[in-house]
Amino acid sequence: MVIGKKNKLTVSMSLLLLAFTLTVSACSSNGGTNAGNNAGSNAGSNTGTTESGNNGNAETGTGKPLDLSMLIISFGNTPPEGNPIEKKVEELTNTEIDLTYVPYNEYAARQDVGLASGDFPDLIQVMPSGPQLYTSVQVKAIENGVFHDLTDYIKAPDFAEKYPNLGKIPQSLWDKVTFNGKIYAVPRNLEPETFAGTWLRKDLMEAKGLKTPETVEELGDTLIALSDPPKMYGLDLSAGASALESTSMKSIVAAFTGTGDWSVNADGEFVYSNFMPEYKGYLEWLKKLYDAKAIHPEFALGQKVASFPDGTAAGLVFRWHAYVPAEKPINKFADSVDPNAKGMLLKPLQGPKGPAVDTNAGFWTQTAMNAKMPKENIPRVLAFLDWMASGESLDLFLSGIEGVHYEEKDGAKVMNEQKMSEDGVGGDPWIMQTYRDSEFFINDFETRRGADPAALAELKETVADINAKYKEAAASGLGMPHYNLYAPTLLKEWDRLTKGLKDNRVKVVMGQMSMEEWDQYVASITSDETYKQILKELKEQYAAGGK
Repeated sequence: MVIGKKNKLTVSMSLLLLAFTLTVSACSSNGGTNAGNNAGSNAGSNTGTTESGNNGNAETGTGKPLDLSMLIISFGNTPPEGNPIEKKVEELTNTEIDLTYVPYNEYAARQDVGLASGDFPDLIQVMPSGPQLYTSVQVKAIENGVFHDLTDYIKAPDFAEKYPNLGKIPQSLWDKVTFNGKIYAVPRNLEPETFAGTWLRKDLMEAKGLKTPETVEELGDTLIALSDPPKMYGLDLSAGASALESTSMKSIVAAFTGTGDWSVNADGEFVYSNFMPEYKGYLEWLKKLYDAKAIHPEFALGQKVASFPDGTAAGLVFRWHAYVPAEKPINKFADSVDPNAKGMLLKPLQGPKGPAVDTNAGFWTQTAMNAKMPKENIPRVLAFLDWMASGESLDLFLSGIEGVHYEEKDGAKVMNEQKMSEDGVGGDPWIMQTYRDSEFFINDFETRRGADPAALAELKETVADINAKYKEAAASGLGMPHYNLYAPTLLKEWDRLTKGLKDNRVKVVMGQMSMEEWDQYVASITSDETYKQILKELKEQYAAGGK
């Protein structure tokens, strides 16, 4: 179901898919893959602060309102048509906005239909699907010129002066959205480029008198010591077989390999981390935990058989902001768990090849402009996006309007929960353009979530160490050199080529596949002509500048 402000879009998904098939039957599909980083694992989280910077921009204009239509993802609780927040945004930005919401599970198909035909609103939320910045359909759209080229605007010397909130986006993110030397969209749903943290049950650690682990090997020993099956297991892998390569667990992988998913060796050749000899150290580490019953014997089923928030697992590798004690925590333990349960965030653990830190794109989706929109509107649209990246915008979407959604009493906001729910207040803005770095999340705990002061001090110290170790690791090769390249064979063939990869990881961990058999499996892929073609395409793009 698609919901538009003017109720203009009610075509069923079956008709959209038929149109898409007829329009792009010649295009290669972008098979979903786990070869890239899942930068969107935090999409839809309710996280923010009111301290985000400049609130205005002269280019929003004071004359005729700018008509602006948008296609955006809905995660449920879609605000009603003509709600007060929408009207307030129009008032503050001098716009007339036409929103079209598409449910998340239908969005990719709706997006691809629009990109193939060029028939989509002024602004479209470009959603990734696969190991690289753009899918084959999105690349075809770029080649067909359906997006405005924003390069000259964003690289202009006065960009940060004109658009101070967008100007906070670091150069590393602009580099990642640069495709064949051009920038076609503004990164959106921003988050830290390193975001994984290792959590342990502090109360259980203290009860057993265990010292805080400093290395990955010590972490393994600690998880084994905390295990008490079947009541308690060491490591939460409740996502099942895919958990072994989750965005967060890739921080542990990096400790063994020193790389992200892909790296470039001294000869300029691309290497996939799972096929490195060092990756076997990660599998052996997991197998040690499994053999010691620190991992649930049926973890691969993905049925939350051992869960950190449910109190049946003592450790979890997840977002570093997840279990910070606060009045309004991001995540909390279930009511059935001991009320004295506390999470402890560890500083980056040292591994054989480096610290246990992950590397992400630093954003999930992008905001692109339809080339059919008049080019002279681009500065005003950038000004609108700049306002959407402001503290004023974020405060409006999180708290609503004074006198409507809250009242100020004794310096605090007293919220009208019913009205907030009716108008969809309290979730992410339609266009999450705010640059959310680590300081943003820390400030959020301090100003809005009511973090425990001692926990906040620990968080600041630990995150500072995570960021420092990430910079060191990035300087030594941890990164995403493949991300903004275009390797059509990778997009089209990776799922087929690595069909058995997820299952074989599990088999090694569970002792059903020997390391010799793993080596044979890896060799069968790396010797395959399709894999060689992928490496060739990546190398050629990378050597040509790629970005």
